[in-house]
Amino acid sequence: MRLNFADGSTEFANQVVDFTVLGDNGNLNTVENAIDGNLLTHTTMGNTVGQSDRLSVTLGFASSFVPEDSSTSSVPEPSSILGLFALGGLGILSLLKRKSQ
Repeated sequence: MRLNFADGSTEFANQVVDFTVLGDNGNLNTVENAIDGNLLTHTTMGNTVGQSDRLSVTLGFASSFVPEDSSTSSVPEPSSILGLFALGGLGILSLLKRKSQ
């Protein structure tokens, strides 16, 4: 599998993420052909005669790879922010009540 971009650059798939081989003619040994960088090879995923399942091959590309340990910034939950405002409001009310006495 190859992606062709508008600028003329190309990228071959580099990872088989998931696949489904079915039927009596499916060949597991050909799955890796989908990422061999050769457009003339093929996979033999089988057939779906007499079944409702579907054949599939899910491929990954280096340009879309995101490492599992990539850091993400945490976003506070709305309930946490509302709790902080409520505590601040109670503090202000307590201060105003103390000053008026």
